[in-house]
Amino acid sequence: MTDQDKEPMFVRLAEEFDVDFSHPHVKAVTDYMLNGRYSDYRHELYRRVKSFPTIEEAREHPDAEIDPNYWNHICDYMKTKAYIEKSKANTTKRSNVKVLHCCGSKSFVRRRAELKESEMGRIEFYKATHCKDGFWTSDGAEKNYNEMIKLKNQPVPEGETPMTEDQICDKVLGRAIGYVRGLGYGVRPDTSIKVAHVMRGQLQECTKRADEAERRAEVAEQRAEVAERRAEVAERRAEVAERRAEELTEEVTSQRSTIDSLTVKTNRLESLYEKLASRMDMGSSPTSTW
Repeated sequence: MTDQDKEPMFVRLAEEFDVDFSHPHVKAVTDYMLNGRYSDYRHELYRRVKSFPTIEEAREHPDAEIDPNYWNHICDYMKTKAYIEKSKANTTKRSNVKVLHCCGSKSFVRRRAELKESEMGRIEFYKATHCKDGFWTSDGAEKNYNEMIKLKNQPVPEGETPMTEDQICDKVLGRAIGYVRGLGYGVRPDTSIKVAHVMRGQLQECTKRADEAERRAEVAEQRAEVAERRAEVAERRAEVAERRAEELTEEVTSQRSTIDSLTVKTNRLESLYEKLASRMDMGSSPTSTW
């Protein structure tokens, strides 16, 4: 459900009830409750679809109270991979819940109003919402209550201040963001919790960025070392190539000198050969008998 979808609901709630949505906590709690009701509505639709043997059969028998297009949308969504994975994750999440309450669909705010929690105290309110007719909803809930009573009745050292019920409940149940455990949404939690959570998140983000920067620096350093080694190899290769070029130059010079010497000798031999051939020609010519 988008904020745009919920805006008309906020307007109607403001008209019907004396509530100030300009207060951030009131707006956040109401937003959470609207999301919860919408989630309950979709869960009911999923339950109705699952009551049919197949989704295709459910599609052929739309609920008369639901828009046919939205009914088909639900049927299509229940066949997607996203829905199947989310359904499995929610099933696992529910199986990990160790503490259950006995308020049913009633919110803790409503139960507090009915039981006058301000008169009975927070610890006894926890028992009233987790124990019915002498039976606890879970072993975890009973364990939490016994731990609260133990802390409440323990001797207080001289000079120290005894713990309040809020402090005892926070110690046993822990703290959460946006609501008070054991009282649910509606009661404004200590703002220091939110501040601490925000600061913790900022610290984690800074640590993450620092680690990432350090990792990048290490990678850059490694790359620089590789580049330096490559430069050294290239420099050594250049030196080898330069020496080889000098050797080849000397070799070429030597070969040219040899060629020049051979050329001179060849020219001399050719000159001598020509002279010898000329003399032989002159010696073999006929002489006059006169």
